[in-house]
Amino acid sequence: MKMPCSRSNTRLITCFILALTGFYLAPAEAAKTPKNQLPIANAGLDQLAGLAQSVSLNASQSYDPDGTLQKYQWLQIKGAKVKIAGAKTATPTFVTSKALKKSKPVDLVFKLTITDNRKGRAIDKININVSNQPCIAPQQLQNGNCVTPNPAVETTTVQPKLDGLNLANTRYTLMSDDGTQPFSPQTQTSTLNIDTSTPKLVMLVNEQNQPILMSRNHAGDKAVNIDIASTAEVFLLAQPYFFGVPISDTKALSARIRQQPLFADLIAALQAAINSGSPCPLMPSCNQKASNIADALLEALDVNDLVVPAPTSQASKISSTPLIGRKSSQLRQVQNKGGSGVNRVNGLSANDVQLETLNGRAKVTLDGDGNLTVSNSYLTYYLLRGRAANGELGGGKW
Repeated sequence: MKMPCSRSNTRLITCFILALTGFYLAPAEAAKTPKNQLPIANAGLDQLAGLAQSVSLNASQSYDPDGTLQKYQWLQIKGAKVKIAGAKTATPTFVTSKALKKSKPVDLVFKLTITDNRKGRAIDKININVSNQPCIAPQQLQNGNCVTPNPAVETTTVQPKLDGLNLANTRYTLMSDDGTQPFSPQTQTSTLNIDTSTPKLVMLVNEQNQPILMSRNHAGDKAVNIDIASTAEVFLLAQPYFFGVPISDTKALSARIRQQPLFADLIAALQAAINSGSPCPLMPSCNQKASNIADALLEALDVNDLVVPAPTSQASKISSTPLIGRKSSQLRQVQNKGGSGVNRVNGLSANDVQLETLNGRAKVTLDGDGNLTVSNSYLTYYLLRGRAANGELGGGKW
């Protein structure tokens, strides 16, 4: 409220006191209203569209820095006219034409005008390019942009088969990279869906998170079984023998493992441990019998032709065909004790041979006398390239 304080006013003294105490400001000293900041209009990114397609416009990213937006107005300023539904809203829509003149792409341009609570205005534009084929296969039009769709994911259902197994009345969980699912041995109704486009390890674990059954699918499998046979196979593949060894055909490896006479013995040893109530039947330290059978099976298993050869070093002087050799029982026994093994390679010298490990876990050296030294308890394979006088390494099979 204004209070005139002129000299002729009888309330001059009162005005003077109020001015001194700060309760009254003379009109010249009154606070000024800040200047209105104009709003910021954002009509969205330009889009692509096909024929007879519904298109959405979106001004929701527009804002007013010092107030609120009161009005939205969309207006088409270029291209074949279309009917805008909701032209006075932030998110209107329209449908493109069913045909194009001369089948050439056209641009539809729309102007957005926004108004704030103090009559401030701002403008932005958006371009919609309409064509017969806005995207080139395999790309597809999504939200006004050409995107490459994700490949269809094929899944399969996994359900444990408990034939021949006496599982205790406890809680189990079926798990893989794709999730978990409670499983009851009594009802056997719980299942788990997994993506079969890539190999997955599936496990049935007990309350202590110890695996009871395991399975590993091959890429593209239409069905995955998790039973005592699949468990025996994964138990074998988990041995240090296979650490870091690239296999060219995993299905062939699986078939070769299951054809081994000792595979039935491995199944029986694992089944006995499960039925006895062992808390960790698949741990080698808990199931020494199964571990010993696995060792013997590995000694009899020949997978040399399935191992992917390591690339030849450019600095190597070796020109002969690579020989892949498996470690001998004697050398393997020394390694399992954590020490070093020394073996002689007949007809080779340090200048004639290049030695590499496929798992990168071992140190391999060859001295001038032809003594091969391997240090590491987890060495699985050596890749040896050389000119052996008799074509063999150490006079026998490695």
